[in-house]
Amino acid sequence: MSELSVKDGLSAMEVASYLRRHSDFLKEFPDLAMLLRLPREQGPAASLASYQLEMMRDKNNELTINLENKKTEYLKLKEQVDEQAYFQELQEAFKKGGIK
Repeated sequence: MSELSVKDGLSAMEVASYLRRHSDFLKEFPDLAMLLRLPREQGPAASLASYQLEMMRDKNNELTINLENKKTEYLKLKEQVDEQAYFQELQEAFKKGGIK
């Protein structure tokens, strides 16, 4: 893809023309395929691939949100455990007379 360059203000026609000339573009940038939204007909004649892609995107978004929620829960729990351990050590130090 020697023609690939960054250029401000690309028109939709320029992008379409480039993609027509470089039909293997998404092979080199597969991450872009997950970002693109293809128009999908409503009804029983809808494209199976388009439907599957939409379902995968929805599932990916759901898992991403779930992961963020779990991360938040973990950090809160870790903070509580750290505080409990600190107070237990402090309490033991008081019992041993280490802190006056």
